[in-house]
Amino acid sequence: MNRLKRKLVYGLIGLLAGLLAWGLSTLALKLVAFFPSFLSLSLSAGFLLGAALGAYFGSLEGLTQSVPQKVRSGIRMGLVLGGAGGIAGFLLGQGFLLYLGDYFLQSAQDLRQWGLPLSKVVGWVVLGLFVGMIEGWRSLSLAKIRVGLFGGALGGLLGGLALELLPLLYPQWAYADLVGLCLLGLMIGMAFALVEAQFSVAVLRLLNGPFKGKEYLLLARTNRVGQAPQAEICLKGYPQVEPQAAKLVVKKGKVQVVGEGKTLKVNDRPPGPEPLSPEDILQVGSAKLIFYYR
Repeated sequence: MNRLKRKLVYGLIGLLAGLLAWGLSTLALKLVAFFPSFLSLSLSAGFLLGAALGAYFGSLEGLTQSVPQKVRSGIRMGLVLGGAGGIAGFLLGQGFLLYLGDYFLQSAQDLRQWGLPLSKVVGWVVLGLFVGMIEGWRSLSLAKIRVGLFGGALGGLLGGLALELLPLLYPQWAYADLVGLCLLGLMIGMAFALVEAQFSVAVLRLLNGPFKGKEYLLLARTNRVGQAPQAEICLKGYPQVEPQAAKLVVKKGKVQVVGEGKTLKVNDRPPGPEPLSPEDILQVGSAKLIFYYR
């Protein structure tokens, strides 16, 4: 899919993640009698909410590349990191609230009006950080972890502010939490997509075949091309593409092709030592891709 569709998919997945998170948090509140303490309730709710967001966002890379193996591994990683982020967000938010209480909060009104909302926003930022890093940890890519940290923190901040401001602005609105959590998911998804596009060095777009028009952002220092599910540019559905046909190596802002497959060509010739230029055509088996710097 192209970059616009990618942003829309990220936003839609975020909305769905927020909807599921709202449902799970509502369920946890209805089961409050089964929890021995407020702490156990809060930690459980944080884990469920974080795991819901994590599972959805963990599936993104596989969904956008149409690779089921990446979807499954992303969901597993998302459940773990998202759940951990939900717990960490609650604990760090409570710690920040204690800090505010010791040095800044002077009354119960201060606590309600800005102490509690600010501490919760800190928690949402922490959760956003964990959720944003899921794909980076799944693929063991420092570049993707960095993108996730920036995108997750930004989305968690903006979405957390929206989530906490809505009940203050509309205290009688029954759906404030639902809309707020959906906005949180939307903001994390959109922020991640924007930061991902900003940090990408270059773009490859498929020119033919079943996924014609799909774009791949080059984020990592080494980007594998082939049919293997773990490849950053996975070309399943294209005949004559080896499991690992090529590597695209980023050095000083330039991209060089390192040939590994027999069918690899750049502009109908075997790849040379020179870096790729804009509008170069990369052929891997039956797949043809056009190269652009961002």
